Amino acid sequence: ATNRFQLQGGAGPKFEKRWAERKSRLAVLDGFEFFTLCRRVDVAPGEEVDFDYISFTVWDSKKAFNAWRTGEAFKEAHGGGTLWGFVSMLVTSLTILKGPPKPAFYEGLQAERKRAASQPEVVEGWRTVAADGVNPLAAECYVRGLKYAVQPGQEGAFEAAYLSAPAPSASAQPGFRFGALLRRDVKLGAKREEEEQQEQQQQQQQ
Repeated sequence: ATNRFQLQGGAGPKFEKRWAERKSRLAVLDGFEFFTLCRRVDVAPGEEVDFDYISFTVWDSKKAFNAWRTGEAFKEAHGGGTLWGFVSMLVTSLTILKGPPKPAFYEGLQAERKRAASQPEVVEGWRTVAADGVNPLAAECYVRGLKYAVQPGQEGAFEAAYLSAPAPSASAQPGFRFGALLRRDVKLGAKREEEEQQEQQQQQQQ
């Protein structure tokens, strides 16, 4: 499950601080596997950039993700379920984001993972990270992604060719954390975008 964010100029450190201090119980929820906030780097000359950050969460099943998305933990992480929390989050978003976040959902194929020898400190399900809102946080990992556009009706052939291609196991490489071929869940993405549009309309009416 991902969310893509485009930011106002220079708002990166403030955005990172907002994530560092948010209330969340992800690490103690059933089905949770992995989370990282990705900051866009190494942009090629002339490359179109439609986002600055991506929140990237891996669950062991769609059922586990939906249980989080419809439960109390989701409300806590998105304003706390209170009027003040909702207003505070809305005001912060308007000063940091350039437009609403854009969700995208995937099913993972041929997933490989390797847990780090040392795990970061987690308090009540969330990382303890010191962020001052002025300086960017130090990177903890590097993420490389390749996007494939597949002709309609050729998805099965593409997956078969990709998964059968001989390649060394990435998990054997030093520093490896996680890798997978991600198949876009278009239906869930469209549904979530529709829900967010309805939420925005309700906010404007209030």
